Amino acid sequence: MPTSLYGFILDTTMAVSGLIFSGVFERFPGLKVIHAHLGGVFPYMVGRINGIFTDGIAIEWGYSLPKPPSVYYQEQVYVDCVSFHIPALHCAIEFLGSITFCWGQITLTRWRSGAGDTER
Repeated sequence: MPTSLYGFILDTTMAVSGLIFSGVFERFPGLKVIHAHLGGVFPYMVGRINGIFTDGIAIEWGYSLPKPPSVYYQEQVYVDCVSFHIPALHCAIEFLGSITFCWGQITLTRWRSGAGDTER
């Protein structure tokens, strides 16, 4: 399976979630970031992400935040509108509202993996 199919989207979601759970957005409330590809999988996993916060699991893992993770995301994360699936776009808009969307563009190319290099 090509890692570019899922890897980038999962990696960016983990990175933004890390910013939230480690308290970066709490310490820097003016910080805004852009999360590519409709916010990765965050908009679709928000119930689970908030669930570990409200169920106390996050505290067991050493994370303590005064607000649910989704609030930080909605206040401090912009997403681009790159999607190939209209229902996914609807989900992201329902979660975020349209005000946090920015223009995105992707050039479709065929990727081949070489010996540690990616060629186009």
